[in-house]
Amino acid sequence: MACLKRISQDLAFDCANPGLISGIAGIEEAIILNYEDVSSISASPSTGGAVVTMKAGTRGYTVQAVKNSIQVTEAARANDNAPTMVEISVVMKLLSSLPVVSYIIGLMSGSFLVAVKTKNNQYFILGCTSPLEVSDFATDSATDGVSTATLKTPDGSCGDFRYSISAALYNSLKTV
Repeated sequence: MACLKRISQDLAFDCANPGLISGIAGIEEAIILNYEDVSSISASPSTGGAVVTMKAGTRGYTVQAVKNSIQVTEAARANDNAPTMVEISVVMKLLSSLPVVSYIIGLMSGSFLVAVKTKNNQYFILGCTSPLEVSDFATDSATDGVSTATLKTPDGSCGDFRYSISAALYNSLKTV
């Protein structure tokens, strides 16, 4: 299988810096990017890095994380006719003092990339290969009306990967 990649680095735990681990830990903030506003995506599985360019006049929209109100999970997605990839889910509690009805309507019908900043100042982008879509949504009156949305790798896609981005790119995604 020529399309399979090889492992090309050692893994070691840095005792002097134990906060940096391989997964996404402690999300501080997220930026939701409308896929239709993205001009280009360059993602490299060999380096694990990505660059996203927005169309002129567009930007992403920040979501502040409050006490783990944004969670990211990754799981293997085995494919019959393609290499195994990753299924990504982003679960967000929509916490806002402003009305969120129009936000929810846009969320339900769109496709998105999600950039996240961790509490360890790591930056990742999700949905580069397969833009994320709403797979679950619920509002519960028992939690004071908090709405929870799950953005997930679409079922019909082969999957995706998490890519690293620079702090400068992350911050630029929030501005026009």
